[in-house]
Amino acid sequence: TITASDFTVTNGGTPTITGTGTTWTITTTATADGAVTIAPSGTFSLSDPAGNATTTAGGTDRSVTYDSTAPTTTITGGPSGSTTATSASFTFTASETATFQCNLDGAGWNTCASPADLTSLADGSHTVQIRATDAAGNLGPVVSRSWTVDTTPPSIVISSIPAFTNSTSATFTVTIGADA
Repeated sequence: TITASDFTVTNGGTPTITGTGTTWTITTTATADGAVTIAPSGTFSLSDPAGNATTTAGGTDRSVTYDSTAPTTTITGGPSGSTTATSASFTFTASETATFQCNLDGAGWNTCASPADLTSLADGSHTVQIRATDAAGNLGPVVSRSWTVDTTPPSIVISSIPAFTNSTSATFTVTIGADA
């Protein structure tokens, strides 16, 4: 019989051991982020029903890394404000090794990598959202950047032109309009 006292656990709770015969499961709960290691407590012998024996000693440690911390994403480059460009390139990083997903204008999440190049952008407001997932599957918070594509020049209208005048000065009204 194998018992919890047969093992030493680092960064984990008291192990629960279940099983029979040749298959046993040792379960522990991590107490903090980092390596959770389970190792035999000293030396002990095991034997099978046929009488074959083995001695287990040091060197049989097993570890798994527990990670409950989600990565954070930082957008390091890309447009903001207004631009005439109908393409955009965004650069971004994560606080740890991660894969990324991007979402342009709420169209849905897609796998992406830095730099993420966006093309054929229509005039108007745009928002890109980026999030990271680390190797443990922790999904980080969404970061976003908004900008406006504006390829239409403003209109200029000269109005209130005097038809005739006997004055040496004339007044013209010029209206610079918003994009047409």
